[in-house]
Parts: sequence; structure tokens; C-alpha cells
Amino acid sequence: MKIPYINYNNFINTLSNNLQKNKQLEKIIEQFYQDYQLIPIIGVEIEFYLSNNIDIANFEILSREYLSKFKISKIKKEKGNNQFEIALPPSINLIQYIKNILEVKKILKKSAKQLNGYIDFSPKPFLDDYGNSMHFHINFNSELHDYYILAAQGICHYMLDTLLVFMPTTLDYLRINKKFMSPTHVSYGGNNRSVAVRTPNSLPKRLEHRLSSPETDPYIAMFTILKSILLALTFPNSIKKIEKIYGNAFDPQYNLTPLPTSFQESSMLFKPEFFT
Repeated sequence: MKIPYINYNNFINTLSNNLQKNKQLEKIIEQFYQDYQLIPIIGVEIEFYLSNNIDIANFEILSREYLSKFKISKIKKEKGNNQFEIALPPSINLIQYIKNILEVKKILKKSAKQLNGYIDFSPKPFLDDYGNSMHFHINFNSELHDYYILAAQGICHYMLDTLLVFMPTTLDYLRINKKFMSPTHVSYGGNNRSVAVRTPNSLPKRLEHRLSSPETDPYIAMFTILKSILLALTFPNSIKKIEKIYGNAFDPQYNLTPLPTSFQESSMLFKPEFFT
């Protein structure tokens, strides 16, 4: 069943534009290196649906020439009906990387249109199928175990204060459904897709931030993730030391804080002062 899409993200777009104008992400990146000699490295996975009339083989052929310059080698099938995923290799040049994310989406849209179809990046195109996500993979030029624990705890500590950045539309909250392997609680854990922040078993050691959709603004998303980590490193005693989980985040035994289930609830929890 196709569902209506209502977008409330003008406020977030304005906030992101102000951050970009003042180069706040660039300043966060510089501070990581000045204070901790750390260089952020970020990669993304982007999920999307194609209309049923598009043959994926033809779509890949049409897109391949354009995507190869971004070192995207293949389009991977995802769990939803006619749902797919691409992965952009990680980079330290985050400002250019943000431009690449936007350009890749344009290329995919153009390819779908040339095949007389369409592509859907929205968070929850269909109520009875999997949502679309944009997962951020974050690591640094250091693999100290204690650092990654504190980084995950920092993201979780500020998660409710900043969730609106990652989920600014009504459809984002329909994606919060344990039936479809999406995050439902403030949590971090191992190789488990029910958590908000995942620590995959595969190398390189990294955090996978699982809250965003492909329509999330990548600039403010990266800023929020990195500032949450930086605050945790700078003020570790002010961070709630949430424990890593090993089962499903929605299991009652963990007694975790649930994520908001509506845009209205998320708006009430939002802390604009985080972005000043």
C-alpha cells in the first residue's frame, strides 16, 4: 500500500543552511584533529525503491558509467520488493563527499526517468514493506576500543535531543517498526540491525548510524553525529554510560528508551541549543 508523504523539514533545512554558512562541520573536523589527532572517515549506504517497470540489469548498465567515477561497483538487492542499495566508499573529504551523495542521487533519478520509471528515496514508500535508510559508517584514524565505546555512548546520549535532524518527516516515524529491521530504541550493539548504532563485525572497526533516510540532509547529519562524539570525548563524565546490547533492542529485558513514534513527539524533544 502506497502511503502519503508529508514533509516538515523546512526548519531543518534552514538550520543546516546556517551551519553550512558558518562552516560548522569543517570546524568540528578541525577540532577533532587539534584536540585528539583524529581524522573522521565516513561512508554511506543508500537504499531506494525502483518502479516495477524498470529492469534492474538495464538500470545498472545505464547508471554504471556515471557511478564508476564515485567508485560504486554495484547495485545490491535489498529486502523490500524492488528495493536496492548502493554504497559510496568512505572518505576523509567530507564536504566533497556530501556533494557526491547528492550527485549520485541525481544520477539514479535520471537513469530511472530514462527507463520511463521512477526511483523512491522516501523513508517509508510502502506501509507493508521495508523502509529506506541512509546508513552512515563512521571511523577514524584510530581503532582504540575505549574510544569507540565512548563515541557510541555519545551518539546515544544526544539522540533524542537531535533526532529531528535525522527524521524530519512523517514517513520517518512509520519506518520505526521492529518487523522491518529498523531501530526502535536508543541503543547500540553488535551485528544487530535492531539497534540505532551498530558496531559491525566486519573490518574496518566502525560505527554504523542507522537513523537517517536517503532524504536526510547529509551536512547536518554528519555535523550532529560528529559533534555528539566530540562532546563525549571532551566531557565523558557528562555522558550517560549506556551499555552495549547483544540481543534485539526491543527486547523487554534491556528496558531501553524508545524512540519517538511521531514527528510531533520528536519536535517536543528537540534541543536547538545543540546546534549553537
